Amino acid sequence: MSGPTNNAIFLYNGPPSRNSESTKSHVRPYWSSVSITNLSEERLLSPSCGKPGAKERVPRKDVYLVLIELACLAGGLLTVFYSRLAIFLGQINQLIVIGFLLAVMSLCLEGQVLRTALIHTASRTGSTIQDLDALLRKDPFASKVHFAYRLLPLCLLGLPLLLSVGYKRFTGGQSMIQLKNGGDGFFGFSSTPGKQRIGDGLSILSDVYVPFWIDPGLNRTYGFNMYVAPDNKTAAIVDSPFPAYLKSLQSTLLNGETLTMSAMVNATVSEMVNPTEAERNSADYWTAVEEDFDHDFALNGGDVRGANNALWAGMSGNFLTNFSVMYFSSWNSTRNESFTSEAIRTEQTRRMAQATWLITPSNITLTETAIIANSVQGNQSLLQNNAIGLQELFSTFLGEYDWHNRASAFDFPYPAPDDGQLRYFQPVNTVPALAAAMAWARITILDTIDRPQGIQSPQLRAQTGYNKAAQDIVIFKYVPTLRRQALLIAILLLNPLISLTCLLVKGLFLYESPIGDQFNTISLLAAAAGSDLSAMKGASLSGELSREVKVAFNVEGRNTLLVGQAAAERGIVQIVLALDQPGQRHGKIRTGVIYC
Repeated sequence: MSGPTNNAIFLYNGPPSRNSESTKSHVRPYWSSVSITNLSEERLLSPSCGKPGAKERVPRKDVYLVLIELACLAGGLLTVFYSRLAIFLGQINQLIVIGFLLAVMSLCLEGQVLRTALIHTASRTGSTIQDLDALLRKDPFASKVHFAYRLLPLCLLGLPLLLSVGYKRFTGGQSMIQLKNGGDGFFGFSSTPGKQRIGDGLSILSDVYVPFWIDPGLNRTYGFNMYVAPDNKTAAIVDSPFPAYLKSLQSTLLNGETLTMSAMVNATVSEMVNPTEAERNSADYWTAVEEDFDHDFALNGGDVRGANNALWAGMSGNFLTNFSVMYFSSWNSTRNESFTSEAIRTEQTRRMAQATWLITPSNITLTETAIIANSVQGNQSLLQNNAIGLQELFSTFLGEYDWHNRASAFDFPYPAPDDGQLRYFQPVNTVPALAAAMAWARITILDTIDRPQGIQSPQLRAQTGYNKAAQDIVIFKYVPTLRRQALLIAILLLNPLISLTCLLVKGLFLYESPIGDQFNTISLLAAAAGSDLSAMKGASLSGELSREVKVAFNVEGRNTLLVGQAAAERGIVQIVLALDQPGQRHGKIRTGVIYC
C-alpha cells in the first residue's frame, strides 16, 4: 500500500498576468513562497497590510506635545504670578489647578521620553531585545536590562510624585489687590462691635489701655485705636470705623483673607506739657490752676506707706467742663515728694491723623498712625465744652496703673523684646496714653451716636461720627495664595525643558536611527519577518531570556510589490531586525525616504 501523496503548491512570485483574474488573489512577495501539504487544512498567507512610511526629522506629535506643555507652563505661571487670577482662585484652587497642569505635562512628557529612549537604542551599539522590551512595557524591573533603561522608567514614575509634593510646599503666600468699590465709610468715637452697651466707659478704657500698659513702647500702635508717638510725650486715640461699617467690610472676607484700610481721620491727642521748674515752685501758679478748675484734685492712696496719687481734670464752665488740660500726679511722702513736685500736665486736642488698620473676619488692629503736624481742629467742643466727668469717674485708675510708686516693685518682667533680654523697667511715659484713653472712653460712652440719647446736645453727638467718601479710603485686600518663588518656577519649567530636550535630541542626533517615533510592537514584528528568531525560542509564555540577546536594525533595499497599495512594482527600502549577531551595527535611514 503506497504512502500518502504530498502535493506541493508554490505560490507565484512574478508579476501578475493581465488577463488572469484568478492569479491576482495569489500574488505574494518573493519571500512568501511556501509549500502547503493540504489545502483543506492550511490557509494561504494573508495579503500584507503593513503601511510603509517616512521618518520625520522633527515629529509633529512631539511638537504638539511641547506646545501643550508650554501652554500648561503659561497657565501655571499665570495662576501663581498674576495677582487677579491668583486672588480669584484662592490658594486651594491654585493647588488644584497647578496639580492638574503638572499631571497633564507629566502625561505628555512620559511618552516623549520613552520614544526618545527607544530611538536611542537603535543608534547605540550593544542594545538588546530586553532593552526594547523594558521600554515598550515601561518595566523598570525587567531582567537583563541596561542600567540606564532600567532607571528611566523609575524616573518617569518618581518625577510626577516629587513635583506633586514639591509644589504643595509653597503655601503660605498672599496676593494683594486694591478695592476700588468699597463704598463710603463711617468713622468716629466707637468701640469694637459688641461693646456699645457698656455703661460708663470703665471697661472700654481698660480695653484700649491695658495692651499698652502690659508692654509699653514708643512709636507703636496698640489694639484698634491707640498710638504712642516716638517723642515719649504724645499719644493719640484715633477715630475708628463704626461697627456697621466694620462688619460690612468683614463680611466680604473668607478665612485667611485680610484687608488693610487707610484713611485720614480725626484723633484725640494727649501731649505732655509739664510746668516749668519755676511754675512748680510757685504758689501763685497752683492757685491759678485751682481757680480755673474751681475744684480740688481727687486724692487716692491714703498715704499707705507714703503712696498717693491724684487726678485734677475739668476746668469749670458751669455744667459743661473743659478737659483740654489735666494734671496727673503720683508721689510718695516718705521720699519728700508732693502733688506739685510730681505733677504731669497733659493737653488734649482733636487733630488729624493718617491711620491704617488690618482687618480680619473677626478682628481689627491699628497698624500704622501718623499725627498730622499743625492739624488742630477749629472745633474742640467735644473736649472743651462737654460734661464727661473724667475726674470723678477715673481718678482711681491712677492707682490701677501706677507708674511711680509700684512701677519698679515687681519681680515679674515686661514681655521679652526681640533681642530676648528681660526688662524690669521701661523708660516710657504712660500718662499721655492714659489721658487720651480717658477722654475717648467717656466721649464714646456718653456722646457717640450709637449710644442712646442722653443729656448731650445733638450738636455734640453729630461731632462724634462722620462719613468718609470712598475715594478718601484706600483699601487693599490680601488673599492667601501660593508663594511666588523661583523654585516654584523651576518646578513648573522642569517638564517643558525635558520635553524640549527630547525634541532637540531627536532632531539633531537621532534622526538617522532606523526606528522612528511610531515604533511599537507591530513595528518590531514587521522588522522581524524572515529573521532568525531561534534565540527567543522557549520564551513564548515566560517572556524572559536566559541571557542578553543583542539586537540590530539593518536597512535593506528590495524590489517587491505591495499588494493592495500599488498596481505597479516599486523599489522599497526595508528595515530588518537582526537578533543575536554580536558586532553588527545598526543601519541609518534618511528623512523623506519611505521604509517598510
